[in-house]
Amino acid sequence: MSSSKSESVGVIPGRDGTPVPPDIALFRRERELALLEAAVERAWSGRGSLIVCTGPAGSGRSKLLSVAAERAEQAGMRVLSATGRSAERDLDFGAALQLFEAEVSRADAEERERLLSGAAALAAPLLTRGPRGQSSIEPTSSILHGLYHLCAHLGQGGPLALAVDDAHCLDAATLRLLVFLSHRLDDLPFLLLLSTGAGASSPELDSLVYHPRATQVRLGPLSKKDTEAWLSATTFADADDEFYAACYDSTLGNRQFLSVLARELSTQPVLYIDHDARHVTSAAPMEIAVAVRLRLAELDPRALGLAEAVAILGDGAEMRHVAAMMGAPPDQVARVGEQLVSEGLLRGVDRVAFEQPIVRRALYAAVSPSTRAEMHLTAARALHEDGGSEAAIAGHLASSRRTGSDWVVDVLERAAATALERGRPEAAVSYLQRALAEPPAAERRDALAVRLGRAEAMTGAPEALGRMRASGKLLKGGAERARSNLWTGRVLMTQGRYRAAADSFRSGLAEPKVDEPLRTLLSVSCWTMARLGYSERLDDPTEDRLPENASTPAGRLELAYAALDAALAGRPAQESRAMALQALGAGALVKEDSDGVGPHLAALALSLSGDLQWAEAVLTAVIELSRERGASSDAALAHAVRAAAILRRGRLTDVLADLQAARSTHPGAWREASFPTQAILPIVLLEQGRLERADAQIVRWSRSADPTAGIPYLTFLMTRGRLRRLQGRPDEALADFLDCGHRAGELEIFNPAAFPWRSQSALAMLQIGKRGQASALAESELTLARASGAPDTVGQALHVLGTVEEGAEGLRLLEESVQMLETSQAVLVRARALIDFGAALRKTSKQRLAREPLKRGLDLAQRCHAGALVQRGREELALAGARPRRIALNGADSLTARERQVAALARRGHSNREIAEVLVVTLKTVEWHLRQVYRKLEIGSRGELPDDLAEPGTLPR
Repeated sequence: MSSSKSESVGVIPGRDGTPVPPDIALFRRERELALLEAAVERAWSGRGSLIVCTGPAGSGRSKLLSVAAERAEQAGMRVLSATGRSAERDLDFGAALQLFEAEVSRADAEERERLLSGAAALAAPLLTRGPRGQSSIEPTSSILHGLYHLCAHLGQGGPLALAVDDAHCLDAATLRLLVFLSHRLDDLPFLLLLSTGAGASSPELDSLVYHPRATQVRLGPLSKKDTEAWLSATTFADADDEFYAACYDSTLGNRQFLSVLARELSTQPVLYIDHDARHVTSAAPMEIAVAVRLRLAELDPRALGLAEAVAILGDGAEMRHVAAMMGAPPDQVARVGEQLVSEGLLRGVDRVAFEQPIVRRALYAAVSPSTRAEMHLTAARALHEDGGSEAAIAGHLASSRRTGSDWVVDVLERAAATALERGRPEAAVSYLQRALAEPPAAERRDALAVRLGRAEAMTGAPEALGRMRASGKLLKGGAERARSNLWTGRVLMTQGRYRAAADSFRSGLAEPKVDEPLRTLLSVSCWTMARLGYSERLDDPTEDRLPENASTPAGRLELAYAALDAALAGRPAQESRAMALQALGAGALVKEDSDGVGPHLAALALSLSGDLQWAEAVLTAVIELSRERGASSDAALAHAVRAAAILRRGRLTDVLADLQAARSTHPGAWREASFPTQAILPIVLLEQGRLERADAQIVRWSRSADPTAGIPYLTFLMTRGRLRRLQGRPDEALADFLDCGHRAGELEIFNPAAFPWRSQSALAMLQIGKRGQASALAESELTLARASGAPDTVGQALHVLGTVEEGAEGLRLLEESVQMLETSQAVLVRARALIDFGAALRKTSKQRLAREPLKRGLDLAQRCHAGALVQRGREELALAGARPRRIALNGADSLTARERQVAALARRGHSNREIAEVLVVTLKTVEWHLRQVYRKLEIGSRGELPDDLAEPGTLPR
């Protein structure tokens, strides 16, 4: 059958050209094809048949009708075809002429005389004069009778098939003819094949669709499962469930649109490597826009304008707003909307949306940029006049043309503030950028630029800091400048530029007319930077007193600082821990100051006090809230600080995952040279026994290490000193440790949990042979540790002193260290103490007693993935006469706690994004963990994951 409106099939070859996937129009159409085959057989048996294929545009009805006509022709039937066209609706018998005129005109004189003989001659005026306007040949019973007899003559050599596509677009006269013929199916063995749009209706069409003898073939979209099956037969065989689901959600299984989408996506080379669902949800094929525009052109002249208005307004557009945009009466617009609903393009009545999201995207993209900007402005004004939501109005203004209107700036500024409150900084950036482009009045420009910089900083935009600094200097009014300095300082902190952050906080504190809440935020920020050695000390009221009211936001913030100050000074751990927990206020501090220093101060105080679990919990809450707020920079900082807390617990692979999450969450701030990476990564490498890589990291760190930079430089000295000691360079190591101790004293940092320089110096001195001096330093550290009272700090000090001391006293101290660390959360410290205690027992010929602590220590070291300690533990256990358990480099036993969590959630059917949300990590972190799991378990996909993976109590539900 020839047709000017054949359905788009879109067959896509595989990567190597074969095999060719199934025709999408006929995919899973076995039942429908069987019905058509049966109708052809009935016609040959002398019984007429009426087949009506009903479905929306894109359902493949034209293709199915074409296949039916081909099957009839292959069976020896004469097939006549026609297609309904909207442009020919006013021409009486226009489609009838498509059916019969060619057959008559091709016949020779003798055959033509036979065809038009008898009663068929009544149709001769139509076939010889052609179609006319409505005033010419009327569809009288004589014409209909003549055409019926013409059919009889055409079918004398065998059954006749009439295939009429798009019957809902036929002229009324042809429809009457088809109705006339349908009532005479018993008289002639002919096959009447029709296709019509779903929802189309007229008296004549209804009498055909619902004819008693009609066989209904209702064509719907592909199911979600069938959509995946068809895509799997194309170039997307290795895509994931999210990709398939996105394709279905975009097209709702519409065969034509799905075929076009697949063709569009197959032109993007990146998809051969990464079938990302985001490519699907952003696709807006022009081919779909063109096809839909052609369909709309066949309807009411206002149909295209209505569809474009809905595309601009978005899903859920109200018809009165559509009418306002079109400048047309609402009742007329509603009638046009009903047509689009019946065509399967829109759904809804008062509130409408496109049936398939991809149609809206395609039509939206097809509107020219200038027209689109004008339409968005019109939409914004229509919503404003109707009292629409400010967020919706701002959304349109963000894409509208500039008018220099104060109203536009006002709306966008308010919407940006709301967006920030609701955790949508990307939207706030869009609104503020558009507000500045309007442009605003000169006196408002700088304040808007500072707010834009703050929003950009939350998203990690590199230009944020420069914008905030430049605009902040131009602000008028002390309070505005002070707040700008606070925001700028926080951005500098997330980038690891602590000295510049301290200067910004100090500048803000010096501004006049600053209210008390803002002054508190600036003051505590200044105290913190000074306490950690990034600037000179200021007057610090917490040195003499605690806040009068710790139940207020300001009081909680001051108390969090006091807790850290106490922890660094080495005051009793229970005291600083109690202050930190009180400052947190059952989570109030995190909610009030998630983008500030408060929660970090409390977490660091908890960590130095030995409560590593609470510290990790606080930082996890900060990460979660930062993600809710869309503040990627704050989440990155919290990931890095949490990595330090997890490091003290000994979970080395989880430390690396947090560092990776910090960098991937906010890559602009967490470069390879950032302080958290510099400080933490070398320590992990040392624990893993990878000294060469640790050395390379520290050499790189030394190029930017600033001796005046307080805590960072102390951390550098401790890490480099430890590396040198392990490298057998004790003199250089000792110099670093003693330098660290001197600088820590100047900063009044006496807690060995922060910088255990005395014990590390003692171990270096022991290598040199200065046991007496080593013992004195180790005893000094133990005294300070006992004053603090944190089990991990005391246990570690006992461990070093036991290592330095000889004989029975050393063994006693090592045993006391092990006992003390049993209550500690510092697992890696406990593992090292157990192995050293076991080694000391072995050296005193107590091999049997040595085996138990050695086995326990080795097991803990393996769980921490501390390669250097694992190797030493295995060697000691072998010397003690035991056979060490094989290191689990592969298999379930080799999985870390976090890898078990990720794998167990994946096994339960959670997507990578869902796992990231549950565990409060980034998508890339989840993917990294899964790759490790697959490697260790020697599997290829999540479908091969075993059922029992998670350890009891480790998996969040």
